[in-house]
Amino acid sequence: MLQKIVELNYAIILNGKIGEGKTTTANKIIIEAKKIGFKVKGILSKRVYESNQLIGYDIIDVETGGSFIFARLKTKIFGPDWLIIEPLIYAFSKKALKKANNILKNSVKKLDNKTIIIIDEYGRLESKHLGFFNGFNSVINVESKKGVVLIICRNDKVDELTEYLMDKTNKVMVCEINEIESIIKILTNISED
Repeated sequence: MLQKIVELNYAIILNGKIGEGKTTTANKIIIEAKKIGFKVKGILSKRVYESNQLIGYDIIDVETGGSFIFARLKTKIFGPDWLIIEPLIYAFSKKALKKANNILKNSVKKLDNKTIIIIDEYGRLESKHLGFFNGFNSVINVESKKGVVLIICRNDKVDELTEYLMDKTNKVMVCEINEIESIIKILTNISED
């Protein structure tokens, strides 16, 4: 089966529960993908703690390693530069949303078969065509149909995301965080083509 699913533009949905290790697993995949010659682009969401309390998330540009503030508890922010969506507990930096979407849009430039784009994560905002949706959509609708996209989401978004991707990519694979070896095997097969 693995040899048959190596058609490109390939979407891998990595799903799990909140705090289960989706981003940690994505980091492991990034390391392995680089070892086998993939260019890795996109964004990761990193948890931010203050006095052992989760207060928000920062975005990491996977290609450059740079990071910037993305979301903070509404009680921790002030000013008009923040997007507040009820009933969510976090406010989102408008500048960060723009920057993250631009990173995703730019990730499809010079796309080839050995490029993997990480999108962490497709969630409630993206379901409403907010958040990273514009950048996500640019990646999914790229005309070259090259490369692999790894999309991280919570379990409750898998069906919605799979349905959205079905007519936009050649192949869609849904994996849980304990299936990292399957993902690496697929990437290895692609790198050998």
